[in-house]
Amino acid sequence: MLKDGQFWMKELTKWILGNIQKEIKLREDKLPELLIIGDLEIREAYLEYYSITLLGFNNASIVLAGILMEKVAKAIYLFQTGKIFEGNFDQAIIAIKTYITKEERKFLLSVKEWRNLYAHGNENKIVPSEPLDVHCLTFDKEGGKMEHLKTTINNPLFSSIFKQEIDKEKVYEVCEEIHKFLKEINRKYLQKPKVRTPDS
Repeated sequence: MLKDGQFWMKELTKWILGNIQKEIKLREDKLPELLIIGDLEIREAYLEYYSITLLGFNNASIVLAGILMEKVAKAIYLFQTGKIFEGNFDQAIIAIKTYITKEERKFLLSVKEWRNLYAHGNENKIVPSEPLDVHCLTFDKEGGKMEHLKTTINNPLFSSIFKQEIDKEKVYEVCEEIHKFLKEINRKYLQKPKVRTPDS
């Protein structure tokens, strides 16, 4: 006889697998086609990001997109200088600014910003502070009566729910932008590394 923990683990596994199959069917036609990436480390990070996106883990997908772009920034430095970059994402963006365009740098900076928001769970900055009419059904002696309750969508009572809905749209937007950026970066910067000698 299964212990309670084992039973619920099996039930959870069934639920996860069922939901994953549904998500894949919903998303496989919405996501851009897989890119062919030559660099092994970038390819592995890209496939991990793409897989998580396909499986429907929206918050994790957006965080992984940021991690992928940090690896890309460091790969650009390696391919252009022949040296391994040891710093963080901010420092990597600064280090490659002479090798990339202003628009590419702007994109990397924007990725860094929303990666940090999602990684640190800053829901109040992700969910906009806009008025929202919430309809609440109240009852009196004469029967049901519909009343209006004015609140904001970053109210702690509602922010997590609204964030999930925002993430469902955000994840496709991010994936499309990452796809376009990575396709161009792969063509321009990650093909022929300029390996320098210690004396160069």
